[in-house]
Amino acid sequence: MYNSESEKNWAIFIHLSFFLGFIIPLLGFLAPVLFWQIKKNDSTVLDQHGKSATNLVINCILTYLGAMIISLITGIIYKFIISDPFVLAIGVGITYAIVFVVGLYWIISSIIASVKASQGIDYQHKYVKKFLK
Repeated sequence: MYNSESEKNWAIFIHLSFFLGFIIPLLGFLAPVLFWQIKKNDSTVLDQHGKSATNLVINCILTYLGAMIISLITGIIYKFIISDPFVLAIGVGITYAIVFVVGLYWIISSIIASVKASQGIDYQHKYVKKFLK
């Protein structure tokens, strides 16, 4: 499937580049997209791996934005409508749960994708809407 060892390494790195976000904040979101943009014209295989990783990034960002909106809405409800701390706790609890589950999925899915890439398999992340085809 790969034309060279370098192509295989780049495919693995595109999926694992998400972990750079643990070193430099926000780089986890940008790195897979950036590396895909750099390497997409070099190979159709790298283009496919880059699209897969970028679709995962887009889906995670949209889910995080949804969680932020839920948190914002419950904060507004708490501040202006119902001043019951239970309402705020529910909203924050839902937000933290969403962020935790999506983050855990992102980590596990990135590891699986990089292992599949090392085996020469074009892995498509499960439960991810494909914005880039």
